[in-house]
Amino acid sequence: MQFKLMTPNRQVFSGEVDLVGGRTEEGSFSLLSRHIPAVMELEPATLKVEGEEGTKRFAVHGGFVFKERDDTVRVLTREARDFEEIDPRELGARIDELEERLEEMDEEEEGAEYEKVRSELERARLNMGLVGNE
Repeated sequence: MQFKLMTPNRQVFSGEVDLVGGRTEEGSFSLLSRHIPAVMELEPATLKVEGEEGTKRFAVHGGFVFKERDDTVRVLTREARDFEEIDPRELGARIDELEERLEEMDEEEEGAEYEKVRSELERARLNMGLVGNE
């Protein structure tokens, strides 16, 4: 199957795969070649793809899976990171830094910047939770 994992800013991964697995609100799923067309809403979770080059895992922050009739699978998500790119120690230090920064900020005075830092902290914590569960 042809597989593409995309965010609004970049194509995270593209290639031939044999299996795509992840999690929706209804539970876990696996897509194989010749699976019927489907559209599924992803939960923030680990997305796994298996192919000739082995297994790759990605931390995805929700999104949608589109399985097309022509054996193309596309995943569109607001954020995705390859597990190989995530260093838990570095991520932990970043979380600590963001928490400190947020404590020093005034939400009312620094509304937009406060929300930006809070959002980044939320994404970092989600990535840490996903990597920590593997």
